[in-house]
Amino acid sequence: MEVQINLLGIELLVNVNYTPAEEETNSNADVELYEIYLENDNSQTDISALLEDHIEKITELLIEELEELEE
Repeated sequence: MEVQINLLGIELLVNVNYTPAEEETNSNADVELYEIYLENDNSQTDISALLEDHIEKITELLIEELEELEE
């Protein structure tokens, strides 16, 4: 699935596989990032390698965004 997030004022589209946290089994949410694009980039160049130092923050933002969509 593609999810739009804002990182440091830059709109990104992230292709991600997301498994929500389960309270019954006490498991955390699982996020697997596939590709990261600039939202307005028609060439859809994967920039995940350039954002390697920010993957943890991107993952946090994705989980927040996806949890909001579940509500």
